[in-house]
Amino acid sequence: MVGSLPGLDRLTADGSWSDERVAWLRAYHRDRRAGLAGPCRERTWAVRAGGTIVGAVRLAAGPNGDAAAELGIWLARSTRGRGVGAEAVRLLIGEASTSGVGALSASTRESNQAALRILRSAGFTTDQPGPDGAVEARRAPAQTERA
Repeated sequence: MVGSLPGLDRLTADGSWSDERVAWLRAYHRDRRAGLAGPCRERTWAVRAGGTIVGAVRLAAGPNGDAAAELGIWLARSTRGRGVGAEAVRLLIGEASTSGVGALSASTRESNQAALRILRSAGFTTDQPGPDGAVEARRAPAQTERA
């Protein structure tokens, strides 16, 4: 939930969606089709609402090669507050369980209260914010399996 995608910020100085930026984003997601066992060790999906793509979600394999994964979600601001994020996280938890993922984690910021509400309502526990406002969230393996 926090972080930047390598190369994305250098494509356009003003953050607009140039043809180059769109091509980069498509390639980024295409490279992740192989899933958690693939070379990128993550899988992404588009989030649709009302027939329009409004964001993306991902599962990224944990760094230790165990059955843990990190969950990430990005939504267009116009979509927020309508339950789209909560539903996307619920579906991603189900996908994680189907894929054999045990524990899930997510990272966000203390200022992102909407993300914290979604994570907590989905059974994640959250740490106290760090000095930089970063908040880590975890969902136990047993909870993931019941999703």
